[in-house]
Amino acid sequence: MLLSLALALPALLHGQSRHELKIDLYGPLFSDEAQLAYEFKPNNKWGLELGLGYDWGGFSLDTILHVPGTPYNPQYAQFGRHFFNVLLSGKSYIAPKRGADRFFIGLYWWNQWEIYRDPAYDEYQERKYGLPVEWYTFRKSSLGIQTGYKWVIMEKLIVEPVFGIDADLLSFFREEDYGIDAILLLKAGYRFPKVSKAGD
Repeated sequence: MLLSLALALPALLHGQSRHELKIDLYGPLFSDEAQLAYEFKPNNKWGLELGLGYDWGGFSLDTILHVPGTPYNPQYAQFGRHFFNVLLSGKSYIAPKRGADRFFIGLYWWNQWEIYRDPAYDEYQERKYGLPVEWYTFRKSSLGIQTGYKWVIMEKLIVEPVFGIDADLLSFFREEDYGIDAILLLKAGYRFPKVSKAGD
C-alpha cells in the first residue's frame, strides 16, 4: 500500500505548489517502522498532513516466572507484532519565510491497528494464566500535541524534525495501565513546484 502511494502521488501532484511528499528517516534507522506522509498547504501558515506507517517490530518477554528466594535466571523469548498506523495532523506555522515552513505547533490524531501477532505469544499467555488472551485489533486512538521545525532547501527539499506527546483515548475504556505515548520523527521530502502559467 505504501509503495503504491509513493509511486502514484508524484504523478498526481506534479506541478502543484501546495503539496509535499515526505518519508520518515528516524523509524527505519533507529526502530522497525516506516512512514510516508503527504502534506497539503491551504495557505502559507497552515498545513494538513496524512501519514501512513507500518511497524514490523516485536518484543521480548521473560518466560520464567520468578519465585522469591530462588536464583533468578531469566529466559527471554522474542515475539513478533506488526502494526498499521494512520496519523492525521494539523499544523500552524508561526512565522513562515518561504510559506508553511520554520517553527510550527499543532494537533494530531494517531490510530493504530494490529495486523499480525506471533501465535506463540497467545499460547504462552494462555498457559501462564489459564485464560484466553483478550486482544483488540484496533489498538490505539490517540489525540496529541506536536511541535517541530521545517527547513525548505532550494525551494523544494524538505527537512522536518517533529516531536509529539499524546493520550490514548481507548485506554480509558479498557483495563489498561497506560495511555501516554510520544512520537519522534525526522522527515525528509519534496515540495512540488508551482506550475508556470502561459505568458508568465
